[in-house]
Amino acid sequence: MLYITRTQAGTVGLSYISTPCPKVSIVSKLTFQEKQDHYNKIRRSNCLASLRLEGFNTTLTDLEKPLPKMEVVLNRYRNTSH
Repeated sequence: MLYITRTQAGTVGLSYISTPCPKVSIVSKLTFQEKQDHYNKIRRSNCLASLRLEGFNTTLTDLEKPLPKMEVVLNRYRNTSH
């Protein structure tokens, strides 16, 4: 398996690891709720990364902020004049 590594000097390289990752066996022991929570966290992280690439300002604390309920967002845009 190839992994991208970064040195302290900032150079990027590839490392080859022939043994399987030990986390694979741990993942199968997770509960359904733990898997859902992990998926949601990664999904949120990916969304924030996409926003940063588009030029929006985001911080790591944005990961922990709860998202607004869909009804609140819909009402906000329904009540605005065009």
